[in-house]
Amino acid sequence: MKHPEPTGPFNLNLADSLQLKTVFGIGSKTAARIIRYREDLGGFADKKQLYEIWGLDSLVAEELMETSFLNPASGIKKINPNSATEEDLMKHPYIRKGLGRLIVRYRKQQDRKS
Repeated sequence: MKHPEPTGPFNLNLADSLQLKTVFGIGSKTAARIIRYREDLGGFADKKQLYEIWGLDSLVAEELMETSFLNPASGIKKINPNSATEEDLMKHPYIRKGLGRLIVRYRKQQDRKS
């Protein structure tokens, strides 16, 4: 199968699987994993977050960093810890189940004190 031709630098937070697959070493499964992780994060705030993606070779991550850019205005979705549900918090890679549960429990505890 022929690798797609590079089209120039692309926004990492808006890239689709076809754009990601222009980077040597990224196939369909890896592109899907990158997109899924980006969605779980709410968008990449730093290119170094690519190193956190399971199964992404560090050389491929470096190549991806060189062929992409991040635009701070490209809509990073932030989670409001004061109103997010436990399910929403648990989806985030930096929070997950245990911490999400503690955050919601703490909020409820503070609401009772008010």
